[in-house]
Amino acid sequence: MYSSAAPPTKRVEIKPLSRIKERPAAAQRASGVVGHGRGVRRGISQFRDLAVKPFIRLSGVLLLEVVGVFFGIFALYGFNTMWRARTAWHLAAPHHRQFVGGAIVLAIFGYFSVTSFVRARRRERQG
Repeated sequence: MYSSAAPPTKRVEIKPLSRIKERPAAAQRASGVVGHGRGVRRGISQFRDLAVKPFIRLSGVLLLEVVGVFFGIFALYGFNTMWRARTAWHLAAPHHRQFVGGAIVLAIFGYFSVTSFVRARRRERQG
C-alpha cells in the first residue's frame, strides 16, 4: 500500500517575464491601455478649461474691483479736501492750494477707480 517512491510531479514551464507582459495589439486596444495617456491629457485639459481658467479670470476681476474701491476711497479724500477748501475760498482765505490739490487727487484717483472698474467689467464679459 504505502510505497517509498515519490509521487510523480508535474513539470511546470516558467515563462520569461518579458513574455508575460506582452499582449496582442487587439487586447491592448480593447482594454484601453493604448489610449490611456491621451485620455488623461484630455481630462487635464478639460479641467483646466472648465475650472482653473474661470477661477483665474474671476479672481483677476475681483482684484480689479478691490483696487477700484481703494482708488475710490482716495478720490473721496480728494473730494473732501476740495469741499472743505471751498468754504474757505468763498471767504477769501488762502486755501487755493488745498482746493487745487484736492481737485488733482480727485481727478487722478477718480480716473484710476473708474478705469479699474471698466477693466473688471471687460474682463468679466471676455470669457
